[in-house]
Amino acid sequence: MPATRAASRCEGPDPAAVEVSLIGPAERRAAVREVLAELLADRVLARWHEHELADVAAAIRHGEPDDLALAHVYVDLREAPLLVYIGDQGHLRVLIRRVALPASFDESAREEVGVIVASAVDALCAGGTIGIVRAAALEPPPPPAPAPVPVTPPTSRPSSPRAPIVRRWNGGLLARYRMMAWAPLRLQHTLELGGVLRRRVGRVDPQLALWAGAITPTAVTRAPAADRLVGASLRAELGAVILLAPRWSQLVAAGGGVDLLRGAGGRWLAVPTIQASLGVRATPGRGLIVELQGHVAVDLVDTRILDISDARVLLDPWRVRPGISLTFGWSSPR
Repeated sequence: MPATRAASRCEGPDPAAVEVSLIGPAERRAAVREVLAELLADRVLARWHEHELADVAAAIRHGEPDDLALAHVYVDLREAPLLVYIGDQGHLRVLIRRVALPASFDESAREEVGVIVASAVDALCAGGTIGIVRAAALEPPPPPAPAPVPVTPPTSRPSSPRAPIVRRWNGGLLARYRMMAWAPLRLQHTLELGGVLRRRVGRVDPQLALWAGAITPTAVTRAPAADRLVGASLRAELGAVILLAPRWSQLVAAGGGVDLLRGAGGRWLAVPTIQASLGVRATPGRGLIVELQGHVAVDLVDTRILDISDARVLLDPWRVRPGISLTFGWSSPR
């Protein structure tokens, strides 16, 4: 179908409205809405409706003839093949397209849905017609003809079809700046690199993250020539990503690790910790990630920095340390 645009019906101070109904699991609705919103943004005013279950045929059958919307789009995402119904103004004519899912609900399937919808909307904007009249579109399809039964030699064994491979894992690479309250008037700054592995389940996806970072030098006291602590940090976190909107998610995680600290004397000190965090994730572009989280870490050992000459306490870190972190990175799309 041609995708040429025209100014007669869709350009002007009041853009034409398109009613878009998405039916199916929440994660599929969110992914398709992200694609369609980007394609329709400069064409029409999209009005969104989302349902777990819906009778699309009944919605088309009872469509009001005086409905002024330019088009009515129904995307049934419940099972393969996906079904895309597009009705024109008043549901006088209906276009029906099927989208096969050879392996999974992947990016190519989402893009195919977007192309079908955008092409039909462009045709209606140009004053063209789509599909067939409503009565014919709602007639039940004839039953498929029975497939011929192949004749196989008695000695051969029928091979069982292989189930399609569904890929439900994705991963990413992240960089994080973490700031923790360490002691009165002392902050611990850490620059970290991490990897994340997530299992795609639905609205709530479990994930595992591993981090390694460097603790920047921190003065033991406020004296100008005070000794400084430096070190490294290792962390493992198990959590969940809770989908709130197409580009926003909530993060919860808990884990543990160890801080390796080295002072002026050259001795290393290992401080095991446990940690819990809560935050939000934004995806401003395909695969791009920005996260803001709050943390609470608990040191499992009591550590103090003493003056060797008189055993005076120079630094007495808190056992419970609050903090925040800012993360940037990339993750493979859902």
